[in-house]
Amino acid sequence: VRKSEEPVVSIFVDEMLDFVKTADAETFSFTKFEICRAAGYKSDSQGSVHISPWQLVTDQKLIDSYAEQGRNLSKDIMRSGLREPGFIRKLPTVFPEMKFMAAGNGSDEVVK
Repeated sequence: VRKSEEPVVSIFVDEMLDFVKTADAETFSFTKFEICRAAGYKSDSQGSVHISPWQLVTDQKLIDSYAEQGRNLSKDIMRSGLREPGFIRKLPTVFPEMKFMAAGNGSDEVVK
């Protein structure tokens, strides 16, 4: 990491601000983030906060929803009632951690 000699360094926290509005204290304390330099000539004086896509889930309703969606996906697979397009469409909702691999790609492309 280079040291900046700039008199003012700006860190943009838009992503962090949006996250803080919905996170409880436990989730926030678990959150990993990094400060990334801006690209180009402003890299010595500007950066932004990037939050890890891996997040602690404490909302029991959401946990129950993931469990139910997982059970339904398993049933569909076991009954051979699910074709590839449907399987690919359901994966990101059953396994939200797949967003980690998205990096701007559509979820269908990530799964494939």
